[in-house]
Amino acid sequence: MSKSWSTALKDSISEVFSTSFFLVPESYAEPIEVAHALAAKGWYEGFLDFVRQDEGVRIWVWSPERIALELAANIFACDVGDLSPDQILDAYREMINMVSGNVLTSVDVDSAWRMGLPKAARIAQGTVGQVTARTQNQLIFEVEGQPVLAGWRAFRLKQ
Repeated sequence: MSKSWSTALKDSISEVFSTSFFLVPESYAEPIEVAHALAAKGWYEGFLDFVRQDEGVRIWVWSPERIALELAANIFACDVGDLSPDQILDAYREMINMVSGNVLTSVDVDSAWRMGLPKAARIAQGTVGQVTARTQNQLIFEVEGQPVLAGWRAFRLKQ
């Protein structure tokens, strides 16, 4: 039986962050509005699209710089200070790729969806609430004392 996108995303983040990056997502103690009010400048955003016939689903993960640095340092087995901006983005793309691949194996029992390429960027402006508003469903975690948000949105492909 396939899982829902939200359940699969929640489970995937917990598994991938814990086993691959040695960062344990926990419940966020504050209301999500507390995280939404934070400045997003310097945060990282990763996303990946899945497509099937005329429909798609996009999955996102957002985190503060500190978490992106930890992810990158853990994947490259180096100190945070030794990372280049390109390495941080590469690691963030790899994280979203791993999370998304795990989601896909949970929801796509018929192998009908095609997985796109991961994208990542450093956010230049806005609040966390503004940059995460594109999702239909949002999840929030606490990782190393920092909020990490994830979400997904279904969309129709243009004909």
